[in-house]
Amino acid sequence: MKNKVNPLTVIYLMAYLLLINPVYSQEIKPLTVGDTVPDMVLKSVLNYNKSSAKLSDFAGKAIILDFWFIRCGSCRAAMPHLDSLQKAFKDDLQLLLVTWEDKKKVEEFFATDLDAKNLKFVNVVNDSLLRKIFPARGFPHQVWIDKNNRIIAITDGTNTSAENIQKLIGAKKIDLPVKVDEMDSKLHQGTDPLMTYRYSTTKDKILKYSYLSKKRMEFRGGKSLELDTLNKIARASFTNIDFLQLYDDAYTSSLGSDDLHRPTRIIRKDTNSVKTEADYKTFSNVFCYDLMYKDTTTRGFGKYMIRDLDERFGFKSREEIKKIQCLVIREKGSGKGYRQPLNGNEKKFMDIQMVVGKKFRTNRSWKGFLTSAVNRNNHMPIIVDLDFSQPVSFEFTWTPDDVKSMSKELKKFGLEMIIQKRPRKVIILENK
Repeated sequence: MKNKVNPLTVIYLMAYLLLINPVYSQEIKPLTVGDTVPDMVLKSVLNYNKSSAKLSDFAGKAIILDFWFIRCGSCRAAMPHLDSLQKAFKDDLQLLLVTWEDKKKVEEFFATDLDAKNLKFVNVVNDSLLRKIFPARGFPHQVWIDKNNRIIAITDGTNTSAENIQKLIGAKKIDLPVKVDEMDSKLHQGTDPLMTYRYSTTKDKILKYSYLSKKRMEFRGGKSLELDTLNKIARASFTNIDFLQLYDDAYTSSLGSDDLHRPTRIIRKDTNSVKTEADYKTFSNVFCYDLMYKDTTTRGFGKYMIRDLDERFGFKSREEIKKIQCLVIREKGSGKGYRQPLNGNEKKFMDIQMVVGKKFRTNRSWKGFLTSAVNRNNHMPIIVDLDFSQPVSFEFTWTPDDVKSMSKELKKFGLEMIIQKRPRKVIILENK
């Protein structure tokens, strides 16, 4: 036959637990400055007239809880100073050292440490309760409680002076920064890349950040420049961009030059196996690059980008001006036919690429779009050496092996095409 439990016994037991420690009656939540500290039992105490205590035992005094542990050098170094303050304010202040460490270890420490063995602090040991109410990762960690059990300050111990303690005792205003520790261990230890943590609220602390990776399928191909004027942070971002284009962007410190001619832009004098031209089959030379740095403009990102690319690929790069053989479209005679739209058509248009044996047409075009189009996949750079204060229009059959024929077609627009060496900026890549 089972023994029955008297319901009154259960009620009395619950009432007793609530009486000896009100904190047990509710979920333990961390307290902060301005909160009132409830009375609670400190189960294991050293250097006190009893083996346990309650906070209410120190009624009429201000209390400082000083959290520490044996291997904390800063904690140990502060103890003589704390001891002197306890002696100076013994009638009005109770300093309680608090540690989660074992009673025997703490007793051994105070018995053998040369600097601590003469110190007789009231010491809460084997603590688990106070540590939950006042969580911390950095030590020393102090909680200042006034005579009305209200939390006045939570500090790192650097402000524990006679002057501030006098203010605590006299209920005067103490303006100390609140010590707030990060309790998320993953964040605290920085196990993920640091940029992923609280990015929106910590941007002002960024001095420089860069990231370089192989192609990432989840990103579209693109480029962007951003400026956070509030935090003075500039950002240059490149997703799935090929090797040659990255170097061109770096040296122009822009999102690409209008007259980029890929075959002549880079001169290789190195032994690195990375391909110059874009490989969009294996994506072996397609990369993502992200850069952030302290500045008030995005114009200067190139110097950082060059340094990062050179470091990764083992280059010593530089930019030089060399005379490169080019196809030059320029004015001939006094005719200005290229100022008139093709066949009177006012609509802007241009062929995307030049196909051998087919007409290339550009109508009412501006320099940037035109020079970018004509330099795409051609065997030598094409320079449109015209005044672009107004849009230009012309057409001709693309026959790269017959410059005279192309020049003849351009004649009716008041233009000609010639082969001529022109100074061009080239990037030299050498081994470090």
